[in-house]
Amino acid sequence: MFSFVYGLGNSGKIEAERIRERFGILFIKQLTNSLPEKKIRIKNIVYKNILFDTNYLASGRGLGDILISTALIKQIRINNPDAKITYSTRPQAKGILENNPYIDELIAKDFNKQIFTNQIEQYDKTYFLGRLTEDYRDVRNQQPRIDSMAELFNLKLADKKPELFLEPHEEINVAFNDKKNIVFCIEAIEYTRRWSITYLNKLINLLGVDKYNIIVVG
Repeated sequence: MFSFVYGLGNSGKIEAERIRERFGILFIKQLTNSLPEKKIRIKNIVYKNILFDTNYLASGRGLGDILISTALIKQIRINNPDAKITYSTRPQAKGILENNPYIDELIAKDFNKQIFTNQIEQYDKTYFLGRLTEDYRDVRNQQPRIDSMAELFNLKLADKKPELFLEPHEEINVAFNDKKNIVFCIEAIEYTRRWSITYLNKLINLLGVDKYNIIVVG
């Protein structure tokens, strides 16, 4: 029996609110000195079922965030080699995550709160990305997005590189040269986050086309 639930940090508050709605438990938003304090050290936790979610409450994480999150999934797999890892996301992101060897189950469906609530209890560890990396007033978010995500979930990444795993028929053989490839996407869901062609041209001139292959998508 629990008398109340309290969420530590932004992600903790989201989880606490979910528990409050599910079980009708009092949600304490601020701890006071009158509450007992306990410090518990937990070691060697073995998780059997892990959920990584970018679709909670139809938060609709952008495809860039979902691609970046593949580096997190790889680390979660390294940390939990025997766990079943489920990735829940919106339908548009299915192609990014298909064939990823670190994911055991991919759920790419529109968010349904009732179904989600009924199924959440089967997981003993959850990662909810949501919009927690978008508030740039938060110091954590004033760094590269991959570092912000890793800090959010308290993950130390051995490799920050996102990965796509393509089927043979999806692969395209392009004979560029020995230059390094730089891919730019200057579009964004929010108009204020889109980049202008003028800025892109200035940056390309600074980089130099003699050193890099410049690839623009979006």
